[in-house]
Amino acid sequence: YLGFGAGFTLPLALAPLVFGWAADTLGYRTVFTAALVLALAALFFGLKLPEPRDELDQGDLEAFREPPIADEEVGE
Repeated sequence: YLGFGAGFTLPLALAPLVFGWAADTLGYRTVFTAALVLALAALFFGLKLPEPRDELDQGDLEAFREPPIADEEVGE
């Protein structure tokens, strides 16, 4: 499980190395422009995501508002 999870964090660990290499090779202006474009794209797509709470109906909302019911004790 840890190895599987670490596989998803590997790109995050390599990103500073890649951007450092790109800044040295392509220049800071190019790297910062690419970062700006990627940040704006992330903002654009993030704002297009639907609000999950809008899909709940009144019955679903009432289920969340009710206090939890304790399980009956076993063995009585």
